[in-house]
Amino acid sequence: MKAVENSHSDNGEVKEEDVQKSASEETFVESATPKIHENHDALYDEVGELAKDLTGMVGKFHEAGSEMENVSNQLPFGTDELDEVGRKTEEATQKILDDSDKVIDNNDLMSERLSSLKATLFDESIDSHDKVKEDIKALCTLLEENKKTMFNLVGTLSFQDPAGQQLRKVTNMLKTLQSRILKIVVNFGHTVGSVEVSEDRQEEFLSELEYSSDGKALEQDLVDSVLKEYGF
Repeated sequence: MKAVENSHSDNGEVKEEDVQKSASEETFVESATPKIHENHDALYDEVGELAKDLTGMVGKFHEAGSEMENVSNQLPFGTDELDEVGRKTEEATQKILDDSDKVIDNNDLMSERLSSLKATLFDESIDSHDKVKEDIKALCTLLEENKKTMFNLVGTLSFQDPAGQQLRKVTNMLKTLQSRILKIVVNFGHTVGSVEVSEDRQEEFLSELEYSSDGKALEQDLVDSVLKEYGF
């Protein structure tokens, strides 16, 4: 009788074991459904976080690109300024050397004239008066030449002021570039290698570097701290 109940009849009745199997499958599906939803939610959260990170990275890449463009645009300016300072310094140095040589040569000539004048004063010949006048005239001429040469030297040395201004420009530009490069290090340093820097520390660095890039002096302690923090 039991065998008959567990078998499929000719008129299409369902076996008991099939009913139990179907019920078991339904129970499995019902128990698995929450876990599937949970996995989907976790995956969705991960994708969302990834998208958020990528958006942040893209923004930082744009910022870094802008910073590097500024660096690239300013480097030729700095090079031109330094070339100009170098050219002016070379020209001024040569002019100073030439004028100094002229003063030295004139001093030698004056020394010779003074020796001649001294000898003439002790000479009792009739022509001594004319010789004295000649030596005195020559000495006056040499003194006037030296006076003009010294004025030229003063004028040549005045190049130092504009040259100093150009050098200060280049110095400030290099400080700005240094600040911008350090900002790139701070923005990307934690994504490279095993460097771990807290967000608060990162924001602190960026704030100080932003302040320094506004024409303020970039403290060496800040530079050292950034480089040390990011493994340099």
